[in-house]
Amino acid sequence: MTGRIAWSGIVLALVLAGCATPKQASDVDDLLFVSTRDGVAAVDGESGRTVVNAGYAAHNSDWSRLFLAEDEAGATDVVLRDLATNARRTIARIAGTFTPRIVSRSGELLALAEPHTLGTPAWNPVSRRRTGLAVTGVPGQVRRFDLPGNFEPEAFTADDRTLVLVEYVPAIRPERYRLRELDLASGSVSPLGVRLKLLAPPEMAGTGRTQVPAPDASALYTLYTRQGPNLSHVAPGTVVTPAPVHSFVHVLNLVQGFAHCVDLPDGFGAGPAAIAVAPEGDRLFAIDAGRVLVVDTRSLRVSRSARIRLGPTFAISAVAQGGTDGELFVGAGADVVVLDQTTLRVSRRYVIGRDVTGLALSSDSRLLYVALEDGIAVIDAETGAESRRLHVPGLTGISAAHPAARSSR
Repeated sequence: MTGRIAWSGIVLALVLAGCATPKQASDVDDLLFVSTRDGVAAVDGESGRTVVNAGYAAHNSDWSRLFLAEDEAGATDVVLRDLATNARRTIARIAGTFTPRIVSRSGELLALAEPHTLGTPAWNPVSRRRTGLAVTGVPGQVRRFDLPGNFEPEAFTADDRTLVLVEYVPAIRPERYRLRELDLASGSVSPLGVRLKLLAPPEMAGTGRTQVPAPDASALYTLYTRQGPNLSHVAPGTVVTPAPVHSFVHVLNLVQGFAHCVDLPDGFGAGPAAIAVAPEGDRLFAIDAGRVLVVDTRSLRVSRSARIRLGPTFAISAVAQGGTDGELFVGAGADVVVLDQTTLRVSRRYVIGRDVTGLALSSDSRLLYVALEDGIAVIDAETGAESRRLHVPGLTGISAAHPAARSSR
């Protein structure tokens, strides 16, 4: 029913405020955090030099802290790296092999789980009867949990008291999944619905999915696509037309503690699809090859819809600018399509020439980083002019931009 924030699908752009000679397109220097086939790497946005190279890693909500795991004689050392000062220190040692998965909104708690194969999403479930989890704080206290069942950590609630889990059922050869919550004090597991549940089925069997957090980390949005008819979360009495393809956005509110499903129009997401959240956090965009939707994150309803033509593509990616005149950038095939967020009309199209696998904006929104196979094209967001291309072997994705201190370079 939900997903998780995974470094394998996420690239962060930590952006530095420039104070030297102005550049032609942008006044910022960027540190790009990318996912590769070997894990996570941080790349200098000017030179393409690799600054950080890691396997498994997790980050806090403002990208200022990076948590790494290092094997040490049958144990796991949890290493905290401060991205502003470049300082690193070991905060905990855990017997056995664990990998960082989820950092709490406060940045004080880290959830770790048993390893999954690098380059594959953690939500591709494996068969197992029991699940080992660990939670550690920045001071280094470790809590171990041995749970009967097949679980993956999803997110911490905002109060740092609960870890939301995805439970795969049956545990051996899973076919569906449901939300559970782990009370960190007692170790007890219960349905998320003991708090509040709005229009969300107890179990789902979604297949395609992608995920983005709210800008303030107060919520987690997951797009589920390519499902058969499953309208169990539609309010009684609602007139619906079951479609061969059913898609919805699953909303996990981490402050108020509830789950909600926003149904998308019949047929949306039959092929590749993506979601992007506006920097203001008030609207979420869902895009497939033929349609763009706007979800109001306050009313939790689709507020607008428009037809588009992206053409045949194996993947879609998207990133949204902020402001009333902001634009929505969509990567599809070998093109970047630019949409006006107010009218949802295509304003221009940039021909990149190679398949686009991800997009990220610099913090001033003037540069667009376009992820390609083994490289990143850096283009002017307004004109599409390419200023440079960075060689990044094994690149698989790129996602966001965030300020970082120059000392981390």
